[in-house]
Amino acid sequence: MIDNQTNIANPDVRGVTALLHRFSEAVDRRRPEQVAALFTDDGLFRPGETEIRGRVAIEALYRERLSDLRRTTRHLWSNIEVRGVTEVEARVTAILTNYAFEPKVSETQLQMRIGDLEGLCALGEDGCWRFVEHLYTRVFATSLPL
Repeated sequence: MIDNQTNIANPDVRGVTALLHRFSEAVDRRRPEQVAALFTDDGLFRPGETEIRGRVAIEALYRERLSDLRRTTRHLWSNIEVRGVTEVEARVTAILTNYAFEPKVSETQLQMRIGDLEGLCALGEDGCWRFVEHLYTRVFATSLPL
């Protein structure tokens, strides 16, 4: 899990921030295989209380979440901080605001959720950053009328 290790001087802020944006894009554009590809083979994803490990399980989670074609989301990141751990690892913290229309929850309300992300990212041999850990903790949620 996340801990406070010594930071290196020049983390790849742009690369890790791009990973967050690719994650949002993949979820918001309904691409479960792309979501899963943003994790290491045995990456840990905690989107709340449940922990999911590995690309296969993460892709299955998103296939299920996106099975209702009316479900729509938009993810917005803020307060992003990237701290280098090694030349090929970085820790990221951010605030995630997620807007979701989930018909299973409500046909007349939009859900707004705000939470904290703590992540550990690794730079692969292919030059792409991936999540080793993506740990989301919801701080609060509310609903908005459509």
